[in-house]
Amino acid sequence: MKLTYVVTLEELPNNFSVCVPDVPGCVSTGKTREEALEMIQEALAFHLEAMMADGELPPPPTTDIDDAVAHHSGPVPEDVLSSYAEFGGGAETVPTHFETVEVEIPTPQAALAG
Repeated sequence: MKLTYVVTLEELPNNFSVCVPDVPGCVSTGKTREEALEMIQEALAFHLEAMMADGELPPPPTTDIDDAVAHHSGPVPEDVLSSYAEFGGGAETVPTHFETVEVEIPTPQAALAG
């Protein structure tokens, strides 16, 4: 079964950080944008398969890019900016990009049964 999730990609001073809003705790990083997207795709597949192994259904992809943009439209909190500054960045904002990634996982019924 193929699922398509929106990911939030933040361009930090030394790497790219990426998360999946619909799958709390599913995060990854990469030195380049492309590497970060590849890594989150792997992390997402692993995360969803682990959930199913624990008897949970994967969360449905419900966030669209417009929702993700709206959620991130406010200013970056001061504590987050100061944390980023520790790693070489002193920007007032964190460049944020929104993409979709597709992941193929076993059909939940088959995974949960076996």
